[in-house]
Amino acid sequence: MTYWCHLAEWTRAGVWSRLHETLLARLPGVDALDFSRTIVDGSPMRA
Repeated sequence: MTYWCHLAEWTRAGVWSRLHETLLARLPGVDALDFSRTIVDGSPMRA
């Protein structure tokens, strides 16, 4: 339960969205992202 509380707190604080934005901003500059093999999966699944 403790880990879930931390994850929920980080989500409310916007940590994940800022991390995502930071990675997307930095990785293309170092040629670390290759979108030619990207797959988007929108199927729901239970945790």
